[in-house]
Formats: sequence, C-alpha cells, structure tokens
Amino acid sequence: MDNTKHRHRSDWTKRPIFRDPERYSPERFNRISEYHSGRFRHALLGIAGTGIVYGYDVETDEEGCCRVQKGAVYITCGLAIDACGRMLYWPGGWVGLDAIAGHRPEEPGPYTLRVHYAERRWGHDDQCGCDREEAAWVEEGVAFSLEPGCGPACDGCPEYCGECISTNTYVCGRTGSNDNAVPVDPYLGNICKEPGQLCHVGCGDWLYDADMGLDLACVGICERPVNPKLGYTELEFCCDEPKICSVRRYVYRNPLLYELIQGCHYDLARIRELNFEMWLRNSFEDPVQFTEFSRIVREGLTVHFTKPIAKATLTPASVFVTAVVREQDSFFNDVLRLPTSSFEFHDEQGDYAGGVTLHFQDAWLKNQLDSDLSRFNFGGTVEFTVRCAMLEDECGCMPDAQPLRRNRGRRGDCPLDKPAQQMPGDDFVVAFCVAARPVTPPKKEEDEKRQDDKKYDDDEKQQAPTPAY
Repeated sequence: MDNTKHRHRSDWTKRPIFRDPERYSPERFNRISEYHSGRFRHALLGIAGTGIVYGYDVETDEEGCCRVQKGAVYITCGLAIDACGRMLYWPGGWVGLDAIAGHRPEEPGPYTLRVHYAERRWGHDDQCGCDREEAAWVEEGVAFSLEPGCGPACDGCPEYCGECISTNTYVCGRTGSNDNAVPVDPYLGNICKEPGQLCHVGCGDWLYDADMGLDLACVGICERPVNPKLGYTELEFCCDEPKICSVRRYVYRNPLLYELIQGCHYDLARIRELNFEMWLRNSFEDPVQFTEFSRIVREGLTVHFTKPIAKATLTPASVFVTAVVREQDSFFNDVLRLPTSSFEFHDEQGDYAGGVTLHFQDAWLKNQLDSDLSRFNFGGTVEFTVRCAMLEDECGCMPDAQPLRRNRGRRGDCPLDKPAQQMPGDDFVVAFCVAARPVTPPKKEEDEKRQDDKKYDDDEKQQAPTPAY
C-alpha cells in the first residue's frame, strides 16, 4: 500500500489555470476565493499569531468607567486575528445585551467580553434565508459574547521538562519541528485544521464561531430597575471600570517586537548624578587632592536618582562608602567602611526621595581628616556603592545599575542603544583615588625650630651697635 499519497478534505493545494478560450464557471471562481482566503488565513496564523492587533477599546468616561447608554457600551474600531487565522474587523459601535451571541447573562456579576468571527450570506435580491448554493455574497463581521467570571490572560512562558534547553531547541519545540521537552504552540496546530461549524446569533441570519473567541475585557453586568413598585429589573452593562490590558492576548507586530527587545517598556530608575562626579574623571595616576576630598566628605556624599526611591530602602546597608587604605607596618591593604551617622533625603515625595546625602560621624571626621593618626596618610582608594537589589522605586522595581558614562549617552528618554547593558538589581560602584594626607610636622621639631628662631633673634640684638644719643 502506498502511504506517500494523502487526500485532503480541502483543495487548497490546487488553483485553476485559465486558458483562452475557456468556459468560466462559478465553481472555479469560488475555489479561487477559497484558495486565497485559506492561504491568507494560514499565513496570518503562522506569521502574526493570534490576538488583538489594534483597538477594541471599551469607551469610558472621565472617571474611567464604562460609558453606558440604554444599557449598551461603545466598543471602538478594532482588528484581531482569531485562533484560525481569520481577521476580525470591527468598525466600532454600541453593543448591548440584546446583540450578545450565545448564552446571555442571567444574573449580575463580572463577565469576560469576547469577540468572534461571524458571517452572513446574502442572495441576489438581498433577501435573508437563501440556500447556500444561491448565496451571492458572504458578509464577514464579528459577534460578541459574555462568559461568567474573569481571569488574566495566560500568555507567559510555557512549562517544559528538562533543565538544559538551548535557544534552537526551544524554537524547534514551539514550532512543532521536533517532539522534545518544549510543548508546541497550541495555536499553530490550527494551521492544519479547518474552522468549525458556525452557530446562529440569536434569531438573525448572522452565524459565528462560538469556539474561537478572543477575550477583550472584563466588564460588569448590573441590574437596572424597570418597575420599582413591582420589583422588575433588567440586566445591563455596569458603569464600572473595565479591565482590558490584563485580559487580552496580543499580536506582537515587528516594530513592537523591536521596542520590546530594546527594553522600551522598562522605565527603571538609574543613578542620575553624584556630587563628587568630577573626581571620577581623574585617573589613579592623578589622584584627588586630600584637601578637596576632605572638604566634600565633611559636607557629605550625595547621590540623585532619575526616579523616586523608597526611603525605607535607603539604609547604610544599601548605600555606603568603602576605603581601601594601606596598613602602616605590614603594607597590606585594609578594606574599611566609612561610618555613616545620618541620611539626608532630597526631593521627598511622601515615603519616597529623589536622592540622599551620606553624612559621617564627627569622631571619624576628626580622626581621619584632621589627625596624624589618619589611615589616609598613604592615600587610598574610595569606593561608593549603591546596592540596587535592596532599593525599590514607586513601582516596586529595582533600579538599573548602569554606569554613569552610559547614562550620559542617552538622548532624553530615548531607548538605550544596547539594552543588554541594563543591570537591574546589580551593584552600582564608582571609585576614585585619594592622594596622601599632608603630614603635620612633629611637635618636638616645631618647638626646636621655634627655639632656634628665638636664639637667632637674641644674637642679632646682642651684636647690634649701641646707638649714640
């Protein structure tokens, strides 16, 4: 038996060839239309995917609640692709419960608003109810349905078995090229299937695919009193805020894909400015003079962020200064943390601040900046560290620890040229070298010098001639 030949239910692999002269039949033209619509459907599903392309917004008022008129809501113009690759185009308009396909709501509560492919056939005389063979036009449109309850769109990463999955293996499994640990995209399987039977929308002549709907929004259905005395009520859309973004599955267009790759959707806080930033331009061969270092440290070291940071996360454990100095006798380098006495917040907005200044203990300042016992007598390296993993912005996100030199290359709010350089939650560290502290002459030497100067003055007075009067 020859297993290499297969018969398909559809003739999508065949297209007619016309010759002159030849008899043209409706069957041939219909098969051309079916051929191209099938190919187009498969291409859309395979290349673009399933989801919302544009629009389908539920119009709201100034307070963000659904605009309801006569129990209906207004859904703006939109385009979507269903799980069979069919385009669902809606020009925009009011949708009430009387136009809902499938089971209509029977009690108030949250419902998921969905959109489905729909069509109806028109005869030559624009009369409804004509037979399939007599239909001259197929009008394509959409139908809306409501399902009880709401839930978020499941558009995350698929679960798979196996710990070591390469990029090539992942793509191979998701596209159905190989039966490996990664599951195939369930929607791609519809390329090899034909759409199901269409169902009637109420008592009209519209038919819709009840199994291939796309979630649009989570809306509320409320009771509206019709005759309060008799207790009669009707159901209608509520004037509540619709939940849209968390419910939908989207089609990622190529420009949008590149924006996501570039990290345009990340607006992470970064280090904007340091009050000692001018020292970072110095090389270790050209250290910061100790007098300049001493002046700024007495005022405090300040860091400013591009977005407000929770003050509760700005602590001596998350923002600190370390000095690497020489041990006098052993010549080892000691790593010592500067003792912080207080944090001074800047640009405060409630529980958040746009920056902070680290002030150091008075005893440490006196001992290390003014005393000959200072550990900076041989110079040293000072490191300023911000542990971004311990900080949170207003969105609960960790700041980006990119070096300042990268931030200077940004043009306004443009996306970064190299998104792979983003370092959310990493340590932001800058370092500079400090020159040796000028050593004060010992007190004994000063006393001896003072005595020598006094003796020299006395000798000069004795040798001077006595003036004559």
